[in-house]
Amino acid sequence: MKIPLKQPSYAPHPSGHSHNDEMQSKPLTQALQDGFTSLEVDVHVIKGRLLCGHTAKDADYKNLTLEAGYLAPLQQRVEQWGSVYPQASQVTLMLDFKGSAQVTYGALKPLLQKYASMLVQVHEGKEQDAPVKVVVTGNHPELESKSERSVFLDGSLKQALDHPGELDPALTPTVNGNYHLFFRWNGQGTMPAGERQKLERMSQSVHEQGLQMRLWDAPDNVL
Repeated sequence: MKIPLKQPSYAPHPSGHSHNDEMQSKPLTQALQDGFTSLEVDVHVIKGRLLCGHTAKDADYKNLTLEAGYLAPLQQRVEQWGSVYPQASQVTLMLDFKGSAQVTYGALKPLLQKYASMLVQVHEGKEQDAPVKVVVTGNHPELESKSERSVFLDGSLKQALDHPGELDPALTPTVNGNYHLFFRWNGQGTMPAGERQKLERMSQSVHEQGLQMRLWDAPDNVL
């Protein structure tokens, strides 16, 4: 008998993102309790298994598989509520491929098939809505087809800013960039007006292209 899941502490937050979620004290669980709708997980292929960890050594030590740590628990929530959250908010599971992209993708494909019912699919070039969207970041694999797939790609923020319209949001819905390549503010005090305006311009440009933006290695301070 399955035990009913505990209701999240907070409503889904559309901008909530858990970076390196596998490094948290309670991977996945804490992010969902806090209402995050985007999670990024580093994955490695070790002895044929997809393991979660910031480094291969860390992944081997933790022995946390992508399936046990993320896919199966997400599926349990979908079975109970019809979505990851009772409020029917889509969640992005961002997988940071470490090592060979093709080897990692090859290990992922059987899992994509096993959990296909909860994953956003693209069929005949049309996106079919579902509770969980898988986005590959880090090392990108070569996809067999862009019109028949169950993964999306994370692109370059710099490319989106330098070449607006070059990225197709249907394939690359998100872009990322190193915070320190764009800003100098260290999170102490108030963000300088010039940098805040720059952030607003960047965000506007990216959103006008139908993309979502994230900056990593940013200060942890509250703005």
